[in-house]
Amino acid sequence: MRLILAAVAALTVLSLPAHAQDIAAEYANAYRAFSVMPDGGVGVEAAAAAVVALLPTLEGEWVEAGILAGDTPFVDVDLIVRACERVRYNLVQTSQHGFTLNRLAGQTGESMAVRHDYRAMNIFQRSVAENDFLNLLGIDPLSDQAARALSVSDSYGRVYLFHPSANILVMQLENGTTEIYARCP
Repeated sequence: MRLILAAVAALTVLSLPAHAQDIAAEYANAYRAFSVMPDGGVGVEAAAAAVVALLPTLEGEWVEAGILAGDTPFVDVDLIVRACERVRYNLVQTSQHGFTLNRLAGQTGESMAVRHDYRAMNIFQRSVAENDFLNLLGIDPLSDQAARALSVSDSYGRVYLFHPSANILVMQLENGTTEIYARCP
């Protein structure tokens, strides 16, 4: 019995460095995915500089892949291509630290600009023009439904921006909703 315990203890000790290396690599990947400062910068100025460097790389057309995948971690690439032809977002840098996601609907021609203003680190303030939002939903701005639609909308509030890879953009909303965008091919 002592021999078995000694063997288990020896194997545990020998496996720690490899396990620690795995954790270190996983931490580095997570840091790059969830930090606006992938090079390890510190402070408000470093975060702002990182956003200035990041935003031009995000310009282009995106589709909300999270909606296409549903409750699974898988999304069909052909479905992304078809979605890019129908309803996509054009990300345009509007200032050194800000951008809009312009919703473009290919078949209907409807559009809506979702504005994102930089606050700090990876935090942006999201807003839309009220009438554009209500028109997109087909709601009369003077109706009783307008106030209700505006109060439950994800089109306003704080957004946390993550860019885990060149073709994926993630926005975590204040209410916990996660939007995952894929770059259109």
